[in-house]
Amino acid sequence: MLSSFVDGWILARTLFGGPEFLPLQELVFAREAGLLRALLAARGDTSIGVCAEEWAQANPELIASYESWRATRYPEPTAETEPAEATDPVGS
Repeated sequence: MLSSFVDGWILARTLFGGPEFLPLQELVFAREAGLLRALLAARGDTSIGVCAEEWAQANPELIASYESWRATRYPEPTAETEPAEATDPVGS
């Protein structure tokens, strides 16, 4: 079902030029990398209940692959990578 949703998101962005939305983009790229199930299991998605936990326990190598992929693709912001605060050019 989630894969079909991803197809819809891609179609909407393609046809209607929808804005970027990082959480949905992650689904698209995780599916492309073959890690969509691992993403759901790693996040402990409650909508799929205990199945996610059982799948994660049965597939620890895929959870590790997903976590490695995510850390590379979406690194946590640091002081060097965070955008500088906007300053008021008029001066308040």
